[in-house]
Amino acid sequence: MTDVAATRPYGVLGRVLGHSYTPTIYKELAGLEYVRFEREPEDLAAFMTGDEWEGTNVTIPYKRAVMDYLDELSPLAERMGNVNTVTRLPDGRLRGDNTDYFGFQCLVEELGVEIAGKKVLVLGATGGAGTTASMVLGDLGAIVVPVGRASEVNYDNIAQQSDAALLVNCTPAGMFPHCPDSPCTLEGLDALEGVIDIVYNPARTGLMLEAERRGIPCIGGLLMLVAQAAQAVERYTGQDTPRERILDVTERLSHREQNIALIGMPGSGKTRVGEQIALLTGREHIDLDRALEERLGMPCADFIVERGEPAFREQETAGRHLQAQRPGAFHRRRRRHARRELPAAAPEQSDCDAQP
Repeated sequence: MTDVAATRPYGVLGRVLGHSYTPTIYKELAGLEYVRFEREPEDLAAFMTGDEWEGTNVTIPYKRAVMDYLDELSPLAERMGNVNTVTRLPDGRLRGDNTDYFGFQCLVEELGVEIAGKKVLVLGATGGAGTTASMVLGDLGAIVVPVGRASEVNYDNIAQQSDAALLVNCTPAGMFPHCPDSPCTLEGLDALEGVIDIVYNPARTGLMLEAERRGIPCIGGLLMLVAQAAQAVERYTGQDTPRERILDVTERLSHREQNIALIGMPGSGKTRVGEQIALLTGREHIDLDRALEERLGMPCADFIVERGEPAFREQETAGRHLQAQRPGAFHRRRRRHARRELPAAAPEQSDCDAQP
């Protein structure tokens, strides 16, 4: 590796890149500093022909567009028709690869369901993630049945596929903040041996929660994210990441990034307990009521009296969503606000209102 190559960063190329676990994953896997390369379409050519980066992952909307600037493709990337990893070779040429295949394959293997010769339902099969999943499943011998709004098998008649052994969600349905939405129900799919949801935020989607209630093994998408990054690291550095290491990083990231919420009646000791757990776990302690009052500029009870409970609940939900985006925090909140100030006929509200 040249001195210039040693100082060039690795990163991810996309148009809009928000909060991501990916920089943490690369730091954990290989100690690599990871940069977000946000570029508009008109800036793509300059980025791809420039020398400011050593290697990059590629996300929407550029997985196909970058192929015009590559000198060679891996056989898998050529077969898939899109690229998510670009490596700068020692002679300066650019090579495209796709590590999403390996990432999804790890999900299937970790779930442990034997799918050869069995029917698998793939929700959102025509999208980028869906085509990758369908290819992996087909290579493993599964009978892949695409499911979509305009497909022969759709969300209205999916229950007719009662002999399906596996259901895979490759749609964004149920992704934060639209949780616990689900793309469909598992009602009628009595032969299911497993459920895969490639969404990784939240850690347990509405679809996964239903699977758990029905006693069906399930797995979320965080492992896929870590596994594809591990293979990208191998492409960048030549360092192989053992499967045990991939699983360990996934588990530790899951524990660190998921929040803990403590809910109870006023005076039940949530603040003291929360502060102690935060100290023990190294997490930030957030009192949602205090955070909300800072946001409102007044005590919650006063806001309810002045503006009414519906307006308060709207602000409370918005504030809760903002705090939920802060990973690794410890949240506590009261079960109810200002019960004595509310009219006697005021209806009870649940702590988490599910949207249909």
